[in-house]
Amino acid sequence: MEWWAEAWNSVAQFFGYDEWVWGSAADWFAAIGTIAAVGVTIAVVFREANLRKRSQTDQVTVRLEYAVTWYYVVVSNRSSHPFPYVEVYWRKKGDRGRPKSAATYPDTNGDDIDAGETILLDASMPQGIEYTGTVIAVMCDAQGRMWHRVVTGDKYVSARRSAQFTRGIKFPFIERRWFRTP
Repeated sequence: MEWWAEAWNSVAQFFGYDEWVWGSAADWFAAIGTIAAVGVTIAVVFREANLRKRSQTDQVTVRLEYAVTWYYVVVSNRSSHPFPYVEVYWRKKGDRGRPKSAATYPDTNGDDIDAGETILLDASMPQGIEYTGTVIAVMCDAQGRMWHRVVTGDKYVSARRSAQFTRGIKFPFIERRWFRTP
């Protein structure tokens, strides 16, 4: 074990010290506590930044309503800013193919969903899809950030699962919007 002490002492001598001093247990606890406090602070800052980014999208609700023989998608913008884009996709469980588009807003007119506005979109989906498949809303907020949320559970989808679900889908509307920064 002497070779280990000699190795650390050579590192200490490189930095100008005679030998490596390990300190007391209190020094070690203080150092570990400081590192943990910095880690928690960084985590809280990132979490708050993510919540701030997500604040507009949290105020937009997308839900499925079932009429006699078809679905429609209800999109409500309760935020104070217009919301430019919502598209709803569905895919049955076990289906590996490309998801099918159920509803898109805006279609061709380029209008935003104004603050406080609620719109109804006809949705082309099979009956009972909310029980036998996945329905995801792809949304773009006023800053141009894309968000993916499960419609039936209102949970955000991880980037990896979203990439798997929307693989092969192009979002041409997003690429031509005014809010995209060069």
